[in-house]
Amino acid sequence: MRTTAESSGAGPPAGFEDEALRLEGRQDVRVDERSGVLGFTRSDDVADALAAIEGELLAKGWSGVRSGNEGSESFVKDDGRYRWMFVACVDAGGSTSVVVRYTTEEGA
Repeated sequence: MRTTAESSGAGPPAGFEDEALRLEGRQDVRVDERSGVLGFTRSDDVADALAAIEGELLAKGWSGVRSGNEGSESFVKDDGRYRWMFVACVDAGGSTSVVVRYTTEEGA
């Protein structure tokens, strides 16, 4: 069963959608603020998913650093609460699973 952020009760960390990625309408959203990890699924393929995420982050002032591994990239930013994140996109048989690891200025 697929759920959205709204119906699963898993909301984004404070300020995350403003500074990083919008989660509204994303499927299977899971958030663990203590660990600085969130995940969701997308209906497009790995390359398109990462390109869309990269575009969203670049538009919000992030800089991307390719990891050398297909489907993953690190992002950094000089200001705001969120400063670093690693995005990994993996084929999940007809959809793409996205896992985001992030840190905040507080170190979480």
